[in-house]
Amino acid sequence: MTTRISSLLLLLLLALPAVSSAQSGYIEVTAPGNRQLKMAVDAPRSLDAAPNADAAKELSDVIAFDMNMSGNVTAEAKGPSPIPGDITSAEPDFAPWQAAGYDLLVRSEFSIKGDDLTAEFRLFDVLNRKLLTAKRFLGKARDLRRYAHSFGDEILLALTGERGCFTTRIAFVSTQTGNKEIYIMDWDGHNQQQVTRNGSINLNPAFSPDGRRLASSGFDGPVRIWDVATRTQQAILDVERGPACDLAWSPDGSAL
Repeated sequence: MTTRISSLLLLLLLALPAVSSAQSGYIEVTAPGNRQLKMAVDAPRSLDAAPNADAAKELSDVIAFDMNMSGNVTAEAKGPSPIPGDITSAEPDFAPWQAAGYDLLVRSEFSIKGDDLTAEFRLFDVLNRKLLTAKRFLGKARDLRRYAHSFGDEILLALTGERGCFTTRIAFVSTQTGNKEIYIMDWDGHNQQQVTRNGSINLNPAFSPDGRRLASSGFDGPVRIWDVATRTQQAILDVERGPACDLAWSPDGSAL
């Protein structure tokens, strides 16, 4: 009976019409033969008087790395010279990219003035010659990698309907200072930041649901809660019976 029902369901699924992009709520980009989509990440264009080659390379490398790790796209960072023209007013010449076999194209431009960063990204469908998504970020120069990761999330949202996980941070314990301290880093291993500096044995880091707080325990008993952005201690929770293990937040983040 189970086999017959499964066969019937399979026949029904095969008979259903394909869902259009308007019905599904996202843009569907497919490649023949189920091959991975091929993406070119054009060299980011600096809007400053003095070009910043290092920042441009970092932006394109982050996006290409994220896309290659997604499993959906094969990405290549192109450079060092970007396509001429402002990305907000000039449509790229798609013909060379299509001739080279690319399905997708990422263009970007940025400006760093002192500690202030402006970055803008655009994703194009090369085959259909249209813009799929765009994003502009205003912040600090230290946020350059985070903005590139954020646009990686936007790319997957445009292609699959599901936002990427490239802005994820990882909390871990390291003994690189000689003590067991808590650190956080980007998902790709970059931007490591030390959270605890108490010289104790810190264990079991756990992010709050909103990602803004981090709880950790230690052999000295109490559970400490840290502000992730500032890496400052917010609270100490006393534990009656020895060290706390396997910390877990409530879904709304109001309790541990």
